[in-house]
Formats: sequence, C-alpha cells, structure tokens
Amino acid sequence: MNGDDLVLGIVENRTFKPLVPPGGETRLTRIQMQAAQPPESDEIPLDEYEGKAIMVQGRGTSGWIYSAAVTDEAGPILTAVVRKVFGQE
Repeated sequence: MNGDDLVLGIVENRTFKPLVPPGGETRLTRIQMQAAQPPESDEIPLDEYEGKAIMVQGRGTSGWIYSAAVTDEAGPILTAVVRKVFGQE
C-alpha cells in the first residue's frame, strides 16, 4: 500500500486480516508514519469489530496501517458474504 488506501479485511482474535489488498495479520494505529513515537502508543483496539468485515483507510507498511480509521463495518449477512467470496469460511 502507498498513500491513503482503503483496505477490506476481517477481524479475528482482535487482529485485522486484510483481504483486499491481501496481506498477513496487520495492526492499526492512529499514529502517522513520521511520528516520533511507537505505533503501539495509539493502536486501535478491535474488540468491537470481532468477527466482522471492516473497511480501513490509512497508510500501510510492515504489519501496520498508520493514520488508520475504520470507515465502515459489515453486519452479519455482509460479513458472511465477504467470508464466502474470499474463502474465509
């Protein structure tokens, strides 16, 4: 990813798993990439999104999405469709 991108993924075990574009487990932080503090200092807790498909906007690199914001979350029906389409059943 480069620039502000939109990333669709599923939250499992309080971890964001990107589907579009695909990637490994990713953590979300509100911190900007250039900030002189660790990304963990403003990590976004994902408990409320557990088991859901969410859309995240931000700048991704090496296991983190910086300047992240959850822009949308799917309900149970749409989450089931996302899982089916991406083979995440």
